[in-house]
Amino acid sequence: NADHQAQTFTVLRHPIEQAFSLFHYRKRARWERSYRADLRKVHFREYISSPSYVDNWLTRQLTNSVPGEELTEGHFNLAKLILNTKIFVGLQDEMDETLRLLAAHFGWEEVDTGCVDMVTHEKFNSMPHPVINGGRQGPIWRIASMVEKWDIRLYNEALDQFERQREQYPASHPAPVKVKSMTKMSFTEESLNPEFSADDLPPVPNEVMQTIFFPERIVTSSQLKDDYLSK
Repeated sequence: NADHQAQTFTVLRHPIEQAFSLFHYRKRARWERSYRADLRKVHFREYISSPSYVDNWLTRQLTNSVPGEELTEGHFNLAKLILNTKIFVGLQDEMDETLRLLAAHFGWEEVDTGCVDMVTHEKFNSMPHPVINGGRQGPIWRIASMVEKWDIRLYNEALDQFERQREQYPASHPAPVKVKSMTKMSFTEESLNPEFSADDLPPVPNEVMQTIFFPERIVTSSQLKDDYLSK
């Protein structure tokens, strides 16, 4: 409402790099609910070209579009509007600057010494993986660019937005007022909403239930939900 205008923040990564990293992580992270041993059998090109692959995740999230729904310029314009007006953007490639901008915008201040450095420079729950063959000029990247075209456009908008934020909060911006440290709080799905359950998510439409790219397997609604949530 007029007195409480909500705003959130996010930290974005290039959509293709995100997809490639997730592909390698999910086929090795046995402790994750979204672990997919079957991904060991395919190359990234097959994975991202599969009909069961959930493309343009950010655009779909911001426009409430289900997997399998065809995206249009209208979806992109709506997603861009929401990104520009409701979301403060950070970049994974610029974590130091992201944390500085977040502190300036939201009035945060580090209370536990070393917390910011830990968040920005230490890697948690990550795995090393190879680079995409051919790099950004190679055929695999070009295929992925067509699949993720809406999210790539949205990411480019986010890059521009990040620069506007940098201009709004230059390095000489006054230090923020000290506020309650978020590091003192522990958030879980249950503590935020005791009634939350993954089963409460909307059902996946039948039209997106497709035979996966391994002939012997069928995608279940649970797998599609895990695929969608894991991003």
